[in-house]
Amino acid sequence: MTRSPTGPATFGPARDPPRDRPRRGDDPSSTREISAMPFAFCHLVLGRPLAVVDLETTGVDARRDRIIEVGILKVAPDHGPIRYRRLVNPGIPIPPAAHAIHGIADEDVADLPRFRVIAPQLARLLAGADLAGF
Repeated sequence: MTRSPTGPATFGPARDPPRDRPRRGDDPSSTREISAMPFAFCHLVLGRPLAVVDLETTGVDARRDRIIEVGILKVAPDHGPIRYRRLVNPGIPIPPAAHAIHGIADEDVADLPRFRVIAPQLARLLAGADLAGF
């Protein structure tokens, strides 16, 4: 299953999620790399699930800034890759410098839940997995 970036999060086979519009910095070659990742992961020999986590935020200060988007690619020994992607409302304005990097605007997240609402779902998805991030 897939979902729209602003719709309810679902779990499903890893594939690039649809976007309503391209973001600044989108590069077709990077899309090809992402699309090839499930093939690369299928050759891993895993004893435990591996979850690769990517965050988009309002900035880099952990005390002040907030998460805007959570992306997870999870591979496990007993099933194929699963991709999770969810935008969340940070509860603070998105600074222009952050918007310039990831292309997510205040209006993109205005009606979405806060991170604390999706945190239990993330905890279930990440339970028992080794974590990697970038």
